Amino acid sequence: MGGGDSAGRTPRRSAGESRAAILAAAERITARRGSGHLSIEAVAAEAGLSKGGVLYHFPSKMRMLEALVELHVARTEEALARHRADAGDAAPNALARALIAAFRERRDATPQNATGLFAALAENPDFIDPARSFQADLVARLRADSDDPDLAVIVFLCMEGLQSLRLFGSECLDDADTEAALRRLSALLDDAG
Repeated sequence: MGGGDSAGRTPRRSAGESRAAILAAAERITARRGSGHLSIEAVAAEAGLSKGGVLYHFPSKMRMLEALVELHVARTEEALARHRADAGDAAPNALARALIAAFRERRDATPQNATGLFAALAENPDFIDPARSFQADLVARLRADSDDPDLAVIVFLCMEGLQSLRLFGSECLDDADTEAALRRLSALLDDAG
């Protein structure tokens, strides 16, 4: 847990830091051991907090799982906003381009960032509702932002498909094939712009 102060105590975390530590611990547990091993006690031990400390932020395991889904959606939205700004918000098809860039970024990371989502869905399939709502909104924004709305939807479907293959360990394309597909999608967006 970080070094203690001169009296040997662990420095006190802010509420935001504790909440983030709890969610990170929950993700590590689900990535390492699966969602069946996720419990308030396990998360408390992993985060270096008391059970009461976890319950203060998340009064139930279900509320913690809901927060994991919300975190997954927020991370995705943040990545899209960042990549869209990098490409220039006013650029043609900026959101579709951002979606491709965000996929490239996630592809190079471990799939751990979605393990919390899978854990939540294993507990309660209704937890998919915020993610479903986010995706429906994203598709609407892609269509509105794009010079070719149908192409924007194709980009969305390709990114979701590639990510799903990776997350479920059923990739049938190597990195070169995937990169060639991403370059082709980017070229199609250039032609549409």
